[in-house]
Amino acid sequence: MLKILPIIITLFCASTQAGAETFTSHATEIYFVRHAETMSNATGTANINNDRTLSKAGEQQVQRLTKQLQQLDIDHIIVGPQQRALKTILPFLKQAKRTAEIWPSLDECCWQKKPAIQHTARLKFGSKIKLHRQMKPFFIFPDAHSHYRYYTQSYDEGITQTTFAADKIIRTFGNSGQHILVIGDYHSGTRIIELLQGLQPDGWYQLSNAKIIKLKEVSDGTFILNSDI
Repeated sequence: MLKILPIIITLFCASTQAGAETFTSHATEIYFVRHAETMSNATGTANINNDRTLSKAGEQQVQRLTKQLQQLDIDHIIVGPQQRALKTILPFLKQAKRTAEIWPSLDECCWQKKPAIQHTARLKFGSKIKLHRQMKPFFIFPDAHSHYRYYTQSYDEGITQTTFAADKIIRTFGNSGQHILVIGDYHSGTRIIELLQGLQPDGWYQLSNAKIIKLKEVSDGTFILNSDI
């Protein structure tokens, strides 16, 4: 049985004005990474097994990413619940002796065609997130709700989910001066990046596998793309 989760979302819709992109001493920096290449990405055939299995190129991407992350100052790590995202960050967590929080709101969504008229949607709990035994020491669930995926079946529900994710990132880490690593997916990831900038979540960004995208907080509380690493 699905559980309905009541969520109050503050839509972060501030726009960055030209010339107002000033950083504060407590500006938060976000490193966003789409998961490494999967067999679905490599073959063009999407199924459960391909979605959770990294390709040979994906495994090489993970090795390069792990070395890159070792050079960065990272205060907190959050990751979506997909196996491909967990596998992308796991080698770094093992080497650095770190843990990552699983945030269901970072899960993939919004792959459906955008409807002509969008409606406000409520999020529901779906299936419980399962971790392999070897993964359990490196991933934590920050609260009871985070043990469950969201049952996101429509584009509108996906927009609600990504808005919730972006809003939670801002509320949790905004103006903290911390460096936050986010491991996520393609369709949801591009919309979260847009929302963090105060833009409409239309999915214009083309996110490459295992590439670090850096965003930095500006004085109005939104973020700007600072650089690709």
